Amino acid sequence: MDLPSFVDEDLLTEMIKEEISSVYLINTDLISNYEKFFENFLPDSIQYTCFVSSDIPITTIKNSLIKAKEPLNVKCFLSSKLPKGRILIILNRPKDNEKIPITQTNPS
Repeated sequence: MDLPSFVDEDLLTEMIKEEISSVYLINTDLISNYEKFFENFLPDSIQYTCFVSSDIPITTIKNSLIKAKEPLNVKCFLSSKLPKGRILIILNRPKDNEKIPITQTNPS
């Protein structure tokens, strides 16, 4: 996938700072419930970067992604290069020098 054809140059520069593990280009015409879609079809990740076409409410997408996946970090941007009704979701992982958070539970 040629990311510069879907993402504005200034946003692409920001993205390069993160390590990309997967990229998904999604046609929202096929989705009736964003939260359920994200919950069932997107793999879990620590960080998501989401680019939304200008005809889609960015707040709805961001809130649905947060509710569905409970990630540690979600970034959402509008992209003028995306075709109408499209979302580009990038799963990021920490760079080698970053620590992955570990959740500890106490036994009862």
